[in-house]
Amino acid sequence: IPVTQQLINSTIVTVGAVGLIVAVSATGGFAFAKLGFRGSSVVLLLILAGMMIPMQSIIIPEFVNISQLGLVNEFLGAILVYAALGAPFATYLMTTYYRGVPTEIVEASVMDGASYWQIFRKVMLPLSLPAITTVAVLQVIQIWGDLLVGLLFLQTPEVRTITVGLATLQTSRMVNVPALMAGSLVSALPAIIVYLIF
Repeated sequence: IPVTQQLINSTIVTVGAVGLIVAVSATGGFAFAKLGFRGSSVVLLLILAGMMIPMQSIIIPEFVNISQLGLVNEFLGAILVYAALGAPFATYLMTTYYRGVPTEIVEASVMDGASYWQIFRKVMLPLSLPAITTVAVLQVIQIWGDLLVGLLFLQTPEVRTITVGLATLQTSRMVNVPALMAGSLVSALPAIIVYLIF
């Protein structure tokens, strides 16, 4: 099996999806926690309701949507699906974190003439690095080890992730157990390293 290419594919999908999830959840969490726009509690409730929907129940409509966009067997398609699945929990976590940051910091920044974008970028973002790291680590572990989305949205051998590659190796007529075990170890190492470092 082309393990190196599959590891590169997994890295592209994981980094892209985690980057998108962090960007959406950090900005959304700041807006929900500190900007207090009209209807924000209802919108947050709808986002949280997204956490309660099992992935298996929405995977077919997602596949139809992604195929209509022509993004099946494209990294972008898998990245968008992973981002849509991971964003509700990440937004909830970031909102909770930002609510713990004193509002006086935002008010003082407004008094100093900073815009909300400057407050977010220069004040809140540095303060929220622990929460961002938590979101990133949890999502890396989730996305790296996921099989279902990769199996459906990245079907051709050129774009397969390492998890899908191992699954297809296992379903062939003869199972090469040493190769399967070695591949499993190689597949698990990046997620373990990310977890241990962060």
